[in-house]
Amino acid sequence: MRHRHRTGARIIVAIAVQSLAAGCGQVSDLMQPASASSQTKRVVSIAVTPDTVNLSTGGSQQLTAVALGSNGQPVNGKVAWSSDDTLIANVSSTGLVTAIAAGAATVTASSGSQRARAVISVSPSSPADTTPPPPVTLPVAGIKTALSATQLTVGQTTQATASLWDANGQPLADRVVVWSSTNAAVAAVSAAGLVTAMSAGSAQIIAASEGVTGAATITVSAPVPTAPDLTGIPLYPGDDLHAKVAAAPAGTQFVIKAGVHRQQTITPKSGMTFVGEPGAILDGQDVTPYAFETLVTLSKNVTIRGLVITHYAPPYQRAAIQGDNGTDWLVRDNEISYSAYEAVHPGRRGHILNNNVHHNAIGGIAGYKSDSSVIEGNEIAYNGLGGFNENPATAEAAGLKFMNQYGLVVRNNNVHDNILGLWFDTGYQGTIVEGNTVVNNAHGGIWIEATYGAVVRNNRAEQNGGTTTGGWLAHAGIQVTNSPDVEVYGNTVLDNMNGIGVMETSGYPDGPYGPLHVTNLNVHDNTVRMQTGTTGLDQNTGDNSVFTSRNNRFVNNTYILGPNAGYFAWNGRFGLSFAAWQGYGQDLTGTASR
Repeated sequence: MRHRHRTGARIIVAIAVQSLAAGCGQVSDLMQPASASSQTKRVVSIAVTPDTVNLSTGGSQQLTAVALGSNGQPVNGKVAWSSDDTLIANVSSTGLVTAIAAGAATVTASSGSQRARAVISVSPSSPADTTPPPPVTLPVAGIKTALSATQLTVGQTTQATASLWDANGQPLADRVVVWSSTNAAVAAVSAAGLVTAMSAGSAQIIAASEGVTGAATITVSAPVPTAPDLTGIPLYPGDDLHAKVAAAPAGTQFVIKAGVHRQQTITPKSGMTFVGEPGAILDGQDVTPYAFETLVTLSKNVTIRGLVITHYAPPYQRAAIQGDNGTDWLVRDNEISYSAYEAVHPGRRGHILNNNVHHNAIGGIAGYKSDSSVIEGNEIAYNGLGGFNENPATAEAAGLKFMNQYGLVVRNNNVHDNILGLWFDTGYQGTIVEGNTVVNNAHGGIWIEATYGAVVRNNRAEQNGGTTTGGWLAHAGIQVTNSPDVEVYGNTVLDNMNGIGVMETSGYPDGPYGPLHVTNLNVHDNTVRMQTGTTGLDQNTGDNSVFTSRNNRFVNNTYILGPNAGYFAWNGRFGLSFAAWQGYGQDLTGTASR
């Protein structure tokens, strides 16, 4: 579908190289090597350390600046230091920042036309700032974890609390508690202890403080399905379904009776419901384009439930359930298979729930501008296997592919044995991919491509990518390409061709929310097991800022590695050992084992 063709006490700001209007300024030498050859290299960027500073009034902080050449190595130069608000924070010619008054200021380092900045947050001084905290006389000796509710249904939440005591049995307060879940795909827990039921199963919610832990068990049940209402106008095999629906008013409920309904197409009106009796089959016999369609109508609040929909022949980039122009459609508990192109196209606010979507030639579930849709609880399998000869310019073969949508949620689906698992191409804010099981997809598991601000959390991606690398860092359990502000966390990524692969590549024009570059990437708290392949970041644009100044980082991940010497990629180097990976500042709190 490529052709159709985002002032407080704490501020976190990424360094950006840009032209800025500066206030009062001073000049100093940049840090650089002393070799004569570096004198001739042009400054193309500046790195300032640290880039975020929190001070109390009267406090100070030394900043340093390094000029970088086109190869990412330090070069000589002069730096001018300036503050945009000297009444809040002043800066000397050597980069020493002094906090004057409460507020926020930006300190800029410049060399020629290049700029880099640090954000200074100043809070008022108080007696608490100068008085040391009382000493901790006794450490934590025990923790009890409690849950407001220990049994939840998928989608529900409960609050976890922790009670701490010392060796004398006295309660302790004001201690830091870190929350975690033994199975985040079943029950995820926030930093504040809010537990969210993700899928059926059980997990332990663990509170940890000062090396002591306490756990509580939570059980999650799948939602109890409600039996469909089988009252309404009956539609029998042999009836002209299109004509009967056209003759009925909006809001009518139909019961599609058991049996095979051959070569039927329905154009729903707003508010209509279509419920299949057990054994009700809509068979397009490989000639009828659509089972349900809204090509020229704009129907709302349509329900399609309990049907077998098979062997339809939609044309290029269409689906057996062609709901692009519909709004608030509910498609649930159906089996949709053997479409000549795709199975389901939801429109805006579509809910595609608990369907079995399998063996469709190009794709299972696909959407274009399907804003605020929810794709949940589906089995999506063996789709896209007829797409090997697709035109590469419009390639979309996958279990699921969405494009140009806001607020999409893809949750708790079982996605296996497709040509590619879950694919998000040119998406806008609000894409959430969570709790999915993504296994044995030939060209990769979860792909975030040219998408702003996606969150990929608590998924299981296993044995994706086939037996060949597919080139570069593709064919990964989770892969990210030219997407800003992406967060990847809490995922279990096991034995894929590549682990978590991030690529900055050429050929992506800017989108409506700014440049499509890998910026502010945060990959944290995942478990990655690799016997082969690579985890990391690479670029083919010749711009090393993706490594040095775009705030891309891997933090606190756990790696289980095979026998190879190196499994990581950074700064144009592949096959890095875990120690070399940490040498580039990645996963300094992470762990690796064999």
